[in-house]
Amino acid sequence: MKSPIKSTLLTGAILSSALLLNAAAAEITVSPEGVSPKEALEKIRARRINATPSTFSSSLAQARQICANGGKVVLRLSPGDYFLASPIELGANDSYLTIESAVPRKARIIRGKKIEPGSVVDCIPEQLPDAEGFARVRPHLPCFFYDGKWAVEARWPNSGYVTFSKVIDTGLRGRVLNSVAPDNPPVPGSFVFESDRPARWDFSEGVYLCGFFTHDWCYERLRAASFTASNKVISLAAPAQFGVGGQTWSALNERRFFVTGVRAELDAPGEYYFDRKTRKVDFMAPKGMKEFVAVTESGPAFKIKGSKGVSFKGVAFEYAKEGVIIENSFDITIDDCAFRNILSGALSVTGGKNCKVVNSSFSGIGLTCAVISGGDRRTLDGAGHEISNCTFTDFAKVNWTYDSAIKLYGCGNRILKNKMWNAPHTAVFYGGNDHIISGNEVWNVMQETGDSGAFYTGRDPTSRGNVLSFNYVHDCGVRGRKTANVMGFYLDDCDAGDSVISNRVVNVPRGLLIGGGQDNKAIGNVFESCDIGLSIDDRGVYETGKWDSPTDRSWQITRKALEMPIFEEPWKSRYPHMVTFLKESPREPKHVIIKDNTFNKCTLPIEYWLKGANSRKVLQVTGNKADGKDLSDEKND
Repeated sequence: MKSPIKSTLLTGAILSSALLLNAAAAEITVSPEGVSPKEALEKIRARRINATPSTFSSSLAQARQICANGGKVVLRLSPGDYFLASPIELGANDSYLTIESAVPRKARIIRGKKIEPGSVVDCIPEQLPDAEGFARVRPHLPCFFYDGKWAVEARWPNSGYVTFSKVIDTGLRGRVLNSVAPDNPPVPGSFVFESDRPARWDFSEGVYLCGFFTHDWCYERLRAASFTASNKVISLAAPAQFGVGGQTWSALNERRFFVTGVRAELDAPGEYYFDRKTRKVDFMAPKGMKEFVAVTESGPAFKIKGSKGVSFKGVAFEYAKEGVIIENSFDITIDDCAFRNILSGALSVTGGKNCKVVNSSFSGIGLTCAVISGGDRRTLDGAGHEISNCTFTDFAKVNWTYDSAIKLYGCGNRILKNKMWNAPHTAVFYGGNDHIISGNEVWNVMQETGDSGAFYTGRDPTSRGNVLSFNYVHDCGVRGRKTANVMGFYLDDCDAGDSVISNRVVNVPRGLLIGGGQDNKAIGNVFESCDIGLSIDDRGVYETGKWDSPTDRSWQITRKALEMPIFEEPWKSRYPHMVTFLKESPREPKHVIIKDNTFNKCTLPIEYWLKGANSRKVLQVTGNKADGKDLSDEKND
């Protein structure tokens, strides 16, 4: 067995030749730009790692040359900051490259720029749109951070919301709840805001209202056009997607928002105002601030495409528009890494097989922390991607609805033993087939939203074979308000074929909602201190206009069923009920099993919301108990 080679670029061409001859075991130690080899060496030797350091860019180039010739390289980063001027792209020729921190999480890979007061930084600001909402609110460059925290764009109030209830114009022009009319889109609305505060704002510079204008699951950022002091009316410059104060099923009468991007509201440490015309940023620095960083460039730190065996170990990715993007790659490993203060998504895996994210942490993420998609749904060939033993907190900081800790799609992937907490909306969105979601703990999510679930899926009768087991969901809901429209598990709008088994849900308004689909199973779960333990309905029966809506593609259940090979193998063996799904009462909640669940201290253990004449008969409800009482035969409306 050959001994590992620990090297430096100081030996030039002679060393490079030696490395290529022994490429299978090369190790290169790296120091941050601006840190002398002597300083880096002292840090490394203090931890008993014996190597002479070189710089990141030169060492990476050398490592890639070794990989291109069939070798394997460990690129070991000494503690410090590594600033990337542009994304690093790794491909097939970079297979079996390992980038490892000599001291776990003390080597930071940064795509931002440190800024001193009065300094000049190249930046082309992104134009802010007049309206963003319903899963489409995005960060716009530049963005700023200080001492490991997000700087806050000047806002009012400094925390929380203000509210309104009197609407002048919804902007819906005759539209009703959630209807879609392409030929009759909404227009900007207006409402009464009982305050003189807007008189301070310069609407020509841009005043943006961020909040929930109709639904508690639709966060939007809308530009305001004007404020009329005489009648205290705020008029919007862009329409809200579902109108201003439109019809909703929320128990709340008031709609809520806060104001951002206003120079006059720059009044608290940690806030900034960025003038997009002069490109000048004003920042109220907290006392003792040590670091101020601007993210001014798009793109990730790393993009891996068509590669194999690449690993990151103990590395911290921080201050970037995006973190790591992995496409069509195999056996990629991210182990003991930290993703901190990333504007958009921290990690995405698309295609490929057997990519694993383990023992890592995600915090301060603007959108979704990790998006995992892989496997072939048509052949039911699983990808085997996995996220396990990771922590996720303080995510969806920019877009407060429909971004989460994890989004899981495709076929045959796993989410195991993770912890997720502190977020405005959902922890896990999932869809696809044969995923395993097990052993996770979720708490303090859905802090700002309603009609949502800690684990959420919906509107696809072919999204089957997913097993959610041994998860612990507790203490979720809207801050300061109690609503049953917050669920631990939410199988929404005729989703089918999920198994919710042996989970525990504590102090969540509604433990599990089965929203009308077929072949769903709730077996052996424990629900404690919930307003409603488990709820089931037959919305496929009573939502007659949505099932095959000609304009709303998010429904169109028949189309979705026929897009999959439901009459062919392996589908007809794996999911036999799909063969007859479209012919035998597809709208009824058939083959649903609610069995051996325990309800402790739940106000209403099981809620049945059934309108179809046959819906009660097709449910299989057995062995359930509430505070020791047998509930097996209870089927109440």
